[in-house]
Amino acid sequence: MREAIIYAVAHADYAQRGAPLRISIFDDRLEVENPGLLPFALTLEDLRRGVSRLRNRVIGRVFHALGLVEQWGSGIQRTTAACREAGLAAPVYEQPATRFRVTITTTRVTRPVLNKTDEAILRSLAGARDGSRARSSR
Repeated sequence: MREAIIYAVAHADYAQRGAPLRISIFDDRLEVENPGLLPFALTLEDLRRGVSRLRNRVIGRVFHALGLVEQWGSGIQRTTAACREAGLAAPVYEQPATRFRVTITTTRVTRPVLNKTDEAILRSLAGARDGSRARSSR
């Protein structure tokens, strides 16, 4: 979500007055949408390959200085990797009318990839749950 929202703010076409950024949360998906088509003749395939052309350079520099943007052109790959690690389908990128939209589904398609910290938390929660069951049966 973070990458999608940062992308929407940095790449929005602010010349389209009255056209807001939108974050829509549904039961089965999250949609992040900004005004403006892909800039400078970029295609959706270009994005997937890591090609990037920044529409709003000042916003981009500020986001980079704040550590919100690590490297230009890597956000799409990072978003896709994060979804896959969470067990979700790859995000869907589209350009309806004069807008750009990223849709992230919330339905798991595979098991999430867990690191050692995730596994330790789950073990602790399972242990706490088992302990509360034992106390309630007394």
